[in-house]
Amino acid sequence: MREGYIYFLIDPENNDIKYVGKTINNVKKRFDQHINRCLKKEHNHKCSWVRLLNSKNLKPILKIEEVIRSENIKELNNILYKKEQDWIVKLKSKYKLTNLTDGGIGLVGHKFTEEHKRKISKALSGDKNPMYGKDNPFKGKKHTEETKKIISNKLKGNKCSLGVKRSDITKKRISESRVGKKLSNETKEKLRIKLSEIFKKKLSQNQIEEIKKLKGIKTYRELAKIYGVSKSNIHNIMKKG
Repeated sequence: MREGYIYFLIDPENNDIKYVGKTINNVKKRFDQHINRCLKKEHNHKCSWVRLLNSKNLKPILKIEEVIRSENIKELNNILYKKEQDWIVKLKSKYKLTNLTDGGIGLVGHKFTEEHKRKISKALSGDKNPMYGKDNPFKGKKHTEETKKIISNKLKGNKCSLGVKRSDITKKRISESRVGKKLSNETKEKLRIKLSEIFKKKLSQNQIEEIKKLKGIKTYRELAKIYGVSKSNIHNIMKKG
């Protein structure tokens, strides 16, 4: 049986509830994370309040408001999301909460106003940025061949954006960002070899028949990736039908 918690961070000076949170982990550790991140110059309303208390040698009071139990972790998270939302809606009219959103899924789907973006930018500019005046810790260093291989294997299969559908605006921005950029001779040669291999590859009759059966089920791009050929090869196979 898994446990999840709804907790409050309370102002020790006036007992006002300032933050509503949820966690399926150790509540005390979650509380310590809040404090440590805020004292390391994380910038938001909650952290401004925590730092103000710290300047007075005070800390928020942690109160566990609800304990929810479930054998299903997904169900437990869904209950916590809903509970957090309900508590924030219930309390925000009475208390000046420091939650950035109405809860549920944190910042996913939350859109910052232009003013908020400017404030965040200003708060992280100059000597307020934790990397201000410091060199990149990796400066002058190089990955070993073994490390490169590990990174390469982890990134294979386009795991970062697999299944992500980009909007037309995003596609346009990506396209515009690449305008004027020139490929190195080494990159060009790699592409030439790769494309040469793709176009020279011959499919067996069985593979061709398999591809025909997948018409309308898989896209040309997906079929080309599966069989290691170009989209034009797939197009020609389907055209000949």
